[in-house]
Order: sequence, then C-alpha cells, then structure tokens
Amino acid sequence: MRTFLSLAGLLVFCACAAASAGSGSSPAAEAKTSFTLPFDLVDNRVFVEARLNGSGPFHLLLDTGAGGLTISTDVAQQLGLHVADAGDDQGVGEKTVHAGQAQIARLQIGDLAFQDMETSVMDLSDAPQVFGTKHFDGIIGSPVFERMVVKHDYVNRVLTFTTPDKFDYSGAGVIVHFDRPRQIPVVAGALDGVAGNFGVDTGARSSLLLYGSSFAKLLELPPKGTPHVPMVRQLPRHLSRVFMQGCGDAHLNRQAIRLEGEVAREDGKTELYRAAFIPVGVKENSLTHLAFGAFNSCVVETAIAA
Repeated sequence: MRTFLSLAGLLVFCACAAASAGSGSSPAAEAKTSFTLPFDLVDNRVFVEARLNGSGPFHLLLDTGAGGLTISTDVAQQLGLHVADAGDDQGVGEKTVHAGQAQIARLQIGDLAFQDMETSVMDLSDAPQVFGTKHFDGIIGSPVFERMVVKHDYVNRVLTFTTPDKFDYSGAGVIVHFDRPRQIPVVAGALDGVAGNFGVDTGARSSLLLYGSSFAKLLELPPKGTPHVPMVRQLPRHLSRVFMQGCGDAHLNRQAIRLEGEVAREDGKTELYRAAFIPVGVKENSLTHLAFGAFNSCVVETAIAA
C-alpha cells in the first residue's frame, strides 16, 4: 500500500481511502467532509476527546501505530459492555495484561463517527508511568486514518480531518511516499548520510528511535547505548503518580510546585511525603520538557487523620 506524507512543520497522514472490512466498523452517514479538532500534546503524544455510545468525553491517544480501538477496563465497565475473553496482550507499559473484546455501538471524534465498532479492552492502570497525569481511556489508530486525511498542527495543537476526495494539499511541504508493511507507515530516509527505513509513529515518545546494532555501526555509534533510567522508574511504584503529577503541574504552571500528602503502600502501611518540582526551560516551542523533583518521605503504621 502506498500513499503520501506531507511535512512542513505540519504532519499530514492518510492510511488510504476507504475503510477496509477488517477495521470492524462502519462509517456514519452524517460525517462532514472537513472539520478541525483541538488536541492535547502529552509527552509528545496526541490525545483527542471522543464519545463512546453517547457517553464521555473520553481521552484517546491518536496513534498511527495502532491497528484499531482499545479502551480501558474501567471505561468498559462504565459503559456496561459485555467483554469476551481475548487472552493476554502487551499493555501500554512494560507488563503483559489480560485482554478482552467488546462492541461499541457508536464512536464519535469531533464530526467523525463510527458505528458497530470492535474494541479491545485492557487494564491500562500502568498508563500513569507512561503518559503521566493525563487521564487516559484508550487508543485509536487505523480506523481514523483509513477514513480521513489528518493534518497535525503541533504548533497550534489542532487536527484537521478531511475526506480523501476533498483533500487538496497546497504549501511548501515535501511530499514523501510511504509503505505500510505492517501497521506503522514507513518512509525511506538517511541519517548522517546512512540510508534507512523510518517509521512515522505518533504514539512514540521520542523524536527519533534507532533499532539494530548494524545500523548503529554504520553511524559509528557504540553497539550498546549508555543506560538511562528516568527518575520515575527509580521510584517505588506507589510514588510514581506523585512524581508525574508534580512534573506535569510544574510545566503547565511554569513555576515551582510543592506537593504533600500520603499514599498507601503494598505492605499495608502509609507513607507520608513532601515533594518539590521546578520546571526547566529547554527552548521555545520545544516538544521536550524537563522538571527537577525532590522527595522527602517517612512510613507510618496507620493513616494520619486530617
């Protein structure tokens, strides 16, 4: 399958004209030919609001690397869906989770609607360690890109959805052809003069990921990179949410943040904490944001009454 990407400070993506039968959904007749929708950029990932069976809004990750729709077990319970067993699958973090299968009567993203849509159902409780404090309800991928051309404006954080028959690109961007050998669109490119194939994945956190020791050797990189473990993964699991909240609030408010409170530990005890977070500027319009965080905590046998 071949189509095109257009890159000019914006990202335009269309996985190809009509939705295939394998997408497990049927289009709604009232869909507009073009509309815009704001999005949140969290940890370099695009989140949109959606309504499921008339309820919501729910927060979905719009991911070119996703094959369909996935929702959390909490959302499935909230909607009262019948969930069939589908075995084990990879979660959004590092652990394997038990998956289910359910049917969504109607999914609506802006003016784009789907009916009778199959969805995977997973425990997304490890999402805070991946996406931080942004409330996260699921992932949507190819069904959107098979129906619409989607322009990502990362500067203004606006998506423009256009039906392929009405899309006519004009601008200073470069047209780049891509293939989809599996799910993620792949483009041919070169890095420091070394040719390679690169996936365009809006669900990836990093701006660039390199795979394979042979490619690293061509770039004269070390065969094994220096391990870098984010602070959140060095903390006990019960404190990771506090860390992500503090870093996120410091960045959004652009000022130092102090947090204090208590969290329950797995051993049944309570841990009191105080933490401070200071935002660090990178450069204007950068997609990378940093914050310094410091913790002070102590363990008590029972919770302290307010």
